[in-house]
Amino acid sequence: MWRAFLEYTRRLDWILLGTALALTGIGLAAIYSIDLSRGGELNFFSTQFLSLGIGMSVLLVAASWHMARYEKM
Repeated sequence: MWRAFLEYTRRLDWILLGTALALTGIGLAAIYSIDLSRGGELNFFSTQFLSLGIGMSVLLVAASWHMARYEKM
């Protein structure tokens, strides 16, 4: 199990993942700031944060599949 996890992390494109997370963090900070300036609830921020969680889950599942699975589709 540990060996499979190490192999999985070795195959990730860390520069692309880090850049995407940095841009997402900047976007979340901007949405948070806009929600605070309107006063009241954080409607847009919570929706975006939930979407980030779902998107990251899908990304990790899709990245764990071998390329041969995509070719068969």
